[in-house]
Amino acid sequence: MRKTLALFEYAIGALARRPGKAVALVAGIALVTGLLASILSLHAALEREAGALADAMPELTVQAMQGGRPATIDAETLEFLAGHPGVRSIRPRVWGYLFVPSLGANLSVFSVAPDAPELAEVATLLEGRAPRSKGEAAVGDTFARSLGLRPGDSIALPTGSKFHLLEITGVFGAEASLQAADVALVTEPDARLLLGYDDGRFTDVAISLASPTEADVVAAQIAEHLPHARVVRRDQIARAYALTLGARAGLVGAMLLPLLGCFLLLAWDRMSGLGEDEKRELGVLTLVGWDLRDVLLAGLFQNGLVALTGAALGLLAAHVYVFGFGAPLLFDALLGWSRLHPTFELAPAWDAGQIVTVVAFVVVPFSLASLAPAFRAADVDVDALLRGGA
Repeated sequence: MRKTLALFEYAIGALARRPGKAVALVAGIALVTGLLASILSLHAALEREAGALADAMPELTVQAMQGGRPATIDAETLEFLAGHPGVRSIRPRVWGYLFVPSLGANLSVFSVAPDAPELAEVATLLEGRAPRSKGEAAVGDTFARSLGLRPGDSIALPTGSKFHLLEITGVFGAEASLQAADVALVTEPDARLLLGYDDGRFTDVAISLASPTEADVVAAQIAEHLPHARVVRRDQIARAYALTLGARAGLVGAMLLPLLGCFLLLAWDRMSGLGEDEKRELGVLTLVGWDLRDVLLAGLFQNGLVALTGAALGLLAAHVYVFGFGAPLLFDALLGWSRLHPTFELAPAWDAGQIVTVVAFVVVPFSLASLAPAFRAADVDVDALLRGGA
């Protein structure tokens, strides 16, 4: 134990005697660790938000298909779905995308009935109120901010060659940005006018089940009766979110591998290039009784301290960058480059797996990279070193 402490003290002293080298290595490790940890923590935070969003969706969503493309749903299909065993309630929906020339982006238009039960929850997310009659709309915070809209303002949205005037009655807060950043919530007549839907036809149907555990069975029965319909379960949507975010995070993370490799190669070259003072120091240590194991262990301690210090600084920088500043640029790379992408405050989402990943990819390779140079440095001619030779 005493010998181990002595080796540890020597490692600290060796770093203090060469502060420039130590600071450069710590800064490099902090940079690589910060980039990797930023991707991992942002991915975890977005995945958690997407999971919460998927949990609020209906158990099943039914969409008509024609020629492999989405089509509208008629009254006969609604009647069948409403009377199907296991279905507690259905909610026909009218929604779609409307291109707004002034923004060069699509606006997601959703219809809502004035007496819809979900309006009670929507009301808690709005500055203002939800639309109650034709000609009113509640819009997402990103869309409102892009055009400088506030409750009480009016906006003219395109409907073919004409425009339809809407009064803004509410704006969704930042806490609803992931769901409603580019959304305009309007009454059903307004949605049909803006999107060109005929009366009596709907975009899709949201289904609430009497027993959510029977989603697979009910979905299979509906698909059998409606062979040209697409039946989407809530867990499929959650899995799609997870796969999309995971693929983007993996792609961005893979772009860091060349940087990590270059840094480890540079660190190897820097550590293997021992100066005369370092060689003389090792010669003295060998002369006073240090063996190869002691030299290797001291090298591990020295580089382990550098790696852990750099990793800790990198993790701290990643936390501030992601959860303090909202991860600019990286947020867009993982969530998408939409003109009306959401902006919201990310909740910290660290777990042991992320720390282990950082240690496995940065700290361990850097620490092990010191073994070969230390082995090479220990296998020297002590007499030649003390005489000033090579």
